[in-house]
Amino acid sequence: MTSKKLYFSAGLFAAFNFTATASPITIDLTTAGSSGTANGAIFNQINVQSTGTGVLDPFLRIQQTGTESGYNTSVGTPLDDKAGIWTHDLQLGSLGTVTQNGVSYYKFILDVNETKPGALISLNNFKLYERGSALSVANTLANLTSTSTLKFDMDGAGDTTVNINYALNSGSGSGDISVLVPVSALGVDGSQYLYLYTSFGSPYGSDAGFEEWAAVQGTTTVCAPDGGMTMILLGVAVSGLGLLKRKNS
Repeated sequence: MTSKKLYFSAGLFAAFNFTATASPITIDLTTAGSSGTANGAIFNQINVQSTGTGVLDPFLRIQQTGTESGYNTSVGTPLDDKAGIWTHDLQLGSLGTVTQNGVSYYKFILDVNETKPGALISLNNFKLYERGSALSVANTLANLTSTSTLKFDMDGAGDTTVNINYALNSGSGSGDISVLVPVSALGVDGSQYLYLYTSFGSPYGSDAGFEEWAAVQGTTTVCAPDGGMTMILLGVAVSGLGLLKRKNS
């Protein structure tokens, strides 16, 4: 009798012993001032006019109709990278930090370029890798993932999609969203090379110009407690802030 009870219990355990999977996460940034979180990072819809090329110094541009992806590098043009000076290696030591509610973050800014009306695009991947030296070969995603350490993935707490509305801002160069990544995720070793892998396209695909990523560099900023755009600049101002306009190329 005892053996039957044990067998029955084991059967119940086998029947119900499954691995739970995290639910998908959708962050809706299609309305002004909206925000959301994923895996400890904060995603904000923003409306900053002075974020164009030559102001925050973009480090990654990609462009393709429908779905698109790429990562920053100074060698080659992997995936849908656009060649030129606005796609390049980036060292962690060049980034400044922002502080919000007592937590320190690295701040990244995304500028998208879509067609109005409609104007929606979906961010599907935001992954940050580090390595001790710059990439010497970059023509596939494997060149990055097989030689670098993944430090942050917005999908870490569940498959995440961020929907963005290009129509909320004045056009190319105005900046559309910011992403605050905890300093604790990336560390503070300034000698490390930082690589951002990003992709777009589902459910809303790209249909116009390039998407580009920039990072706040050489400054420390204290954000308003509500995550708004009220800031106090405490350090070296970003070179050329407010003086240079975008030069599309």
